[in-house]
Amino acid sequence: GHSARSLPQLREDARVDVVLATSLLEARLICGEQARWKEMAPLLAQSIGWPARDYLDAKLAEARERHQRFSDTTFNLEPQIKDGRGGLRDFQSTLWIAQVCCGAASYAAMERKGLLHRDERQRWLQAVDRLRAVRYALHLLAERAEDRLLFEFQPRLASLFGHVAVAGSNAAIEGFMHEYFRATARIDLIGERIIERVRERVLDLPVRRLREGWRIVDGRLESSARRELDGERLHELMDLVIRREDISALGPELAR
Repeated sequence: GHSARSLPQLREDARVDVVLATSLLEARLICGEQARWKEMAPLLAQSIGWPARDYLDAKLAEARERHQRFSDTTFNLEPQIKDGRGGLRDFQSTLWIAQVCCGAASYAAMERKGLLHRDERQRWLQAVDRLRAVRYALHLLAERAEDRLLFEFQPRLASLFGHVAVAGSNAAIEGFMHEYFRATARIDLIGERIIERVRERVLDLPVRRLREGWRIVDGRLESSARRELDGERLHELMDLVIRREDISALGPELAR
């Protein structure tokens, strides 16, 4: 939708509406008064007026609700490219969270702040490019803004992306969908790691220090020592995970 607001109204409404506040992060001057646009700039520069903790909570709640609407899985047989789990909206939401909560408004800034590693960046963006290409092709085939990979379009999409159909076999479709699901799983996994790193920075998470070089942060095992996971360290890791009931998962750095 769209609306017309004065600058004071915009500021007030953005403080209580996370969707509006987020849209300001993508604001661009298309036409109109340059002077009025400059008045808006300070509002955008102030991280849209949302405290980091509140914005993080709101965006994660928004993502949970969205995932529930689309079966809460990256492996739905007719997945939603934009709003499904591991879809393009999850990618965008992760970028917005990094920008508002940690002041990281670019991939380079995310790397500098330790939110995103270089190898993750390459794999993450490759997966996003794949989804964007599939979405564009789907729109062309459907001749409408269709974001769901409906069965009727999967054979033609498989062919467009290089999977040769064989009579009596679904191998082409299966190969295409396998590549698609691999991309969404990668977006989901790397996005979760980034959000965990953000949580560690903006939330007062409980930390329990264990033997030398290990700690539990909010139930997740982390290495506090800058050492490679050699044979001895891997043995320690497995021993801790097996023995300790207060470890629910690996932290984002160990999960890499």
